Amino acid sequence: MSLFTKLRDRLPSGLKALLQGQVRFPGRSMIMFDFDRASDSEMARDVGDGTGADVLMTPVRWIQKSMREAPVQILDGAGEPLEGNGLGALLARPNPEYPWETLLDGVALSLSLDGNAYWVVARNDVGDPVELWYAPHSNMEPRWPADRNDVFISHYEYKVAGRVQRLEPEDVVHFRDGVDLDNIRLGISPLKGLLREIWTDNEAAVFTASLLRNGGVPGLVISPADSDVDIDQDQADAIKANIETQYTRNNRGRVMVMTGPTKVEQFGFSPKELDLSPLRDISEERVTAALGVQSAVVGFGSGLQQTKVGATMRELRQLSWFNGVIPMQATIAGGITRSLAPAFGAGAVAFNNTGVEALRENEDTKAKRLGELYAAGVITRAEARAPVGFESTDTDNVYRVSFTDLLLPQGVEATGLLPAAPGTTDPNTNGKVAPELLAVLDHALEAGLIPEYHVTPLGIVTTKQQQEDELVENTPRRIVIVGGPRRGKSTVARAFRDEHQIPTLCTDPLRLVKDPESGVTYLPEGLGWSEASKFVADHWLLQPGPWVIEGIATVRALRKFLRERGEGAAELLEGVEVIVLTDGHPEADINPRQEATAKAVATIWDEISSSFPDAEVRGQAVEPIEGDELALEEAQATGAAAQ
Repeated sequence: MSLFTKLRDRLPSGLKALLQGQVRFPGRSMIMFDFDRASDSEMARDVGDGTGADVLMTPVRWIQKSMREAPVQILDGAGEPLEGNGLGALLARPNPEYPWETLLDGVALSLSLDGNAYWVVARNDVGDPVELWYAPHSNMEPRWPADRNDVFISHYEYKVAGRVQRLEPEDVVHFRDGVDLDNIRLGISPLKGLLREIWTDNEAAVFTASLLRNGGVPGLVISPADSDVDIDQDQADAIKANIETQYTRNNRGRVMVMTGPTKVEQFGFSPKELDLSPLRDISEERVTAALGVQSAVVGFGSGLQQTKVGATMRELRQLSWFNGVIPMQATIAGGITRSLAPAFGAGAVAFNNTGVEALRENEDTKAKRLGELYAAGVITRAEARAPVGFESTDTDNVYRVSFTDLLLPQGVEATGLLPAAPGTTDPNTNGKVAPELLAVLDHALEAGLIPEYHVTPLGIVTTKQQQEDELVENTPRRIVIVGGPRRGKSTVARAFRDEHQIPTLCTDPLRLVKDPESGVTYLPEGLGWSEASKFVADHWLLQPGPWVIEGIATVRALRKFLRERGEGAAELLEGVEVIVLTDGHPEADINPRQEATAKAVATIWDEISSSFPDAEVRGQAVEPIEGDELALEEAQATGAAAQ
């Protein structure tokens, strides 16, 4: 025997029953505060069922109209819409006499007034639900056997035309808002504690109406001005009848002529002296608060003051939906799901609020928010376009990543810097960002988070496809200067830079640059000749321009570009101006190693020159050298030191 079993056997019988699942249900609760309130009974009689109180029915009617805006949806077990289900057809046409909207209005009315609402289910010969009818909450009462506390509800009593009809629980859809402690089988009215507020508002309206009915003035006391004059009761009644007939209602404002000295005194207070608006404001505020509706949205004066202190009407409508309508929707959907969905094989019922105007975000605000989310890399371009009505393709299933703001790991120094994008420069690094940017991009590329990319000389990151498209569509000047050492490449590039403001990109490895020039972008630090030519081919030659690329590694970068891109290379390089400098300055001191490098450059140019028929060749021809890739490597390596 387990320890749990031993403990259970020692429990009192009442607790054993709970452990065994035999739950007992109480009848009506004992009243803890049972004071005699005759005045409350009189108020309740005056208020009646509440439908005659405008302070109550105005927000209730707003709830009813709002509920109609959201269609009901039938869902499967996974929460997906279930098309063609019989429950949807039944709700759309619940009975031959009125539509779904009327049925829904009845539920909203009863839940607002009583906290309980009922539908009566009519079935066909095989027991399937075929009709739904609204039953007023005042006519329906759940019942249970007085001698059995293990039955929650045995049946419902439905009173119609003085007769009581017994309905089985499965033939009644009972919607409950909360739990009433007086009877846990019932929901609780949100207005249960507001009898006095509703009665107060009604009485204020009655008082105002009475004043107007009695001539627009409060009660009067008419008496002789002379204390020695006495009038009997018959004379007093005659004077009263004459004044009421001749000088009230439609006869207000007529001239009164008295035959003797008469004193007319006001009895009570005038409407101006008795300002009832604060009293009515309290009633409006408390009733609408109980129903979850903002008083301003239904036009009550007490709520309109809120719109003067910052709260907009749109915000108040949204609050009314969140606090009043949506909770009621949940109650109704839950009742339908519990009582009707199983009979139709449906998983659940829910209201679809996507088309509700009060809940729809301002389009400008939505577009701005989506744009910010896309710019921050939180959502894809497709996810940003769809909510605002724009179509998208597979190419839009990408995230935008900002690479101008580079977060370096702790301990990493920002050395060997690349130019930053405009507006993102760091004064501590002379307006540049760290080369670790490329490592970040490479990791993202390997992880499949971004497409192939290129970094412009200004630090702008774009995709390969964007770069190629821009190269074909745009025609800024792009100039390539080919030549060996001491051939005047930097001089020509400087002329373009000074006279035409075309930036220069130097392909010489950074370690060989002795005197960096202002306005010239150099390669990242640490690149050798092979890495330099690859970097130029993969990045700089794809930039849209304008630019001038010059340096010893330029010719090798051109050859690498042609080999890697095949037939598409010619189109990408269309419009590129190639200047070949074959001779150095007559007075330039060129050593044998530099001359060997020049011949290596000429060898590669001779190999690729057919791809550039419009190249401009300046100077005398240079005799090519025989050899392969290794020969150029050796020539560049030996000539670099003397450059």
